[in-house]
Amino acid sequence: PAEYRNIAGELLEYVAEQDASADNVPDIPSIFSRDSGLDLSGASLAAVRSLTERPVVISRMVVTSDFRILLPDYDLEIGMAPLAKSVYILYLLHPENIMLGKLRDYRDELHGIYRAVTGRSDHNIMMQIMADLTGPFTDSIYMQFAWIREAFHSKFTSGLAMHYRINSLPDGCHGIGLDRTKLEFEDRDFPCTLLSRRSAASGMGGQ
Repeated sequence: PAEYRNIAGELLEYVAEQDASADNVPDIPSIFSRDSGLDLSGASLAAVRSLTERPVVISRMVVTSDFRILLPDYDLEIGMAPLAKSVYILYLLHPENIMLGKLRDYRDELHGIYRAVTGRSDHNIMMQIMADLTGPFTDSIYMQFAWIREAFHSKFTSGLAMHYRINSLPDGCHGIGLDRTKLEFEDRDFPCTLLSRRSAASGMGGQ
């Protein structure tokens, strides 16, 4: 939030320095919209100035018991296909982020999420989907990242979407920047069940 207020402040200082009118300065609302994630198209300079005193609100996220993804403070639902949604929920459950080279270690957990999201029971087919998604020689996971990114960018500009999408990080990991204190699962047992399953699978793998 502070950085967005700084952006607006710097733009307004530019106007003052140039002693310019609204008719011959850059489209400040559009520039601020691009950098802050707020849609201010057509807004006046006074509206932008008011934002220097107003924090940007990052909505809570609720994953419902039927796996709808809601942003209640924006009154929005984020729609995704089942596989993209399953990948997204996996990353929500791992604030420590996940390195793509180790994604196969999360295959059983991802399988459990996908089964819960879809209600499917065709084990062999689902396991093949998981193998394709987490294998080292596939672009499938990048396709899911792209669908997830589009799901948020269709609702926001990049300044807000970056808090919710899966981001590529400098250490080779990918992760979601959302503060997990803003995340709620309606089914509070669901994350624990999945993490227990992954721990059990890891234990078996070490025997």
